[in-house]
Amino acid sequence: MGMDLNLLHSVEGLSRAAAGAVVSGLWQGLVLAVCVWICLRLMPKATAAIRFAVWTAVFAVLALLPLLHAYGVRATGEAAGHGAVVQVDVRWSFAIAALWLTVSMVRGLKLVIGAVQLHGIWKRATPVAMGSGRDASLSAAGWRAVTLCTSTDVDRPSVIGFFRRGS
Repeated sequence: MGMDLNLLHSVEGLSRAAAGAVVSGLWQGLVLAVCVWICLRLMPKATAAIRFAVWTAVFAVLALLPLLHAYGVRATGEAAGHGAVVQVDVRWSFAIAALWLTVSMVRGLKLVIGAVQLHGIWKRATPVAMGSGRDASLSAAGWRAVTLCTSTDVDRPSVIGFFRRGS
């Protein structure tokens, strides 16, 4: 009985910290994303590589933001429990944690399904014969050998994978 109560208090504390971190991270992440979007809109000549690098960095910060809140890492060095910005009732904290877990599992499942579908497209693709002179010139220029393929599964040029195509 005492162990069950301790477990319940541990789960309650964990869900309360997670919910507070998610709620705090949501509004701060939204503000950060909007500010970066505005800045990139004001720089229309930024290359795709720069935009990609900026959004990748923003994504990394957004992914880490709830963790930083949960573990209490702040610029002032104070603990997360002191003066928390958001206090969430335990029922809401369980609901938010359950919603987050459900959405994460659904998105993870969709990612796996997409990867399996992409692998199927890759396997069904038909290689196109290219002249050996072109392959040799690419290799001589320091480029990795690539396989050009066609597929009825896609309607525009695409790149699949970073590794050599298996047979």
